[in-house]
Amino acid sequence: MSNLRAFNLSGLSMSPFLKSSDQVLVECDFKEFVFGHCYLLKKNEQFFAHRYIGKNCFKGDRLIYLDEFEEIIGLVKYRIKDNSIFPINYSFLSKLMAHLSSFNLYRYRLLRFIPLFLIIFLGKVERLR
Repeated sequence: MSNLRAFNLSGLSMSPFLKSSDQVLVECDFKEFVFGHCYLLKKNEQFFAHRYIGKNCFKGDRLIYLDEFEEIIGLVKYRIKDNSIFPINYSFLSKLMAHLSSFNLYRYRLLRFIPLFLIIFLGKVERLR
């Protein structure tokens, strides 16, 4: 545990998995990104955790968009609560959440085109009359 650093989280993007004001222990010298694992990110001097969903993309489980960040601090390994340290369990569930999170992202991207599709489609229907 010598290469771990403690950070306080901000934001609710990973709730209920990780919550605002939770304290986490982060491995700053990780070797590679792993799909479904949570990483600590920094933006405007605030630290928040997001799940890695592939292709250099990180997303909070509750967000419908990719969040911008300035720096990747490290891999979230432990959560500290009531002076006890709990390991983060990266199991099948974390991979499932990453898949659902990325699906959620692409679903909303596709929904943006529905109004445009309707305008085009309705315009063609009007021309046929």
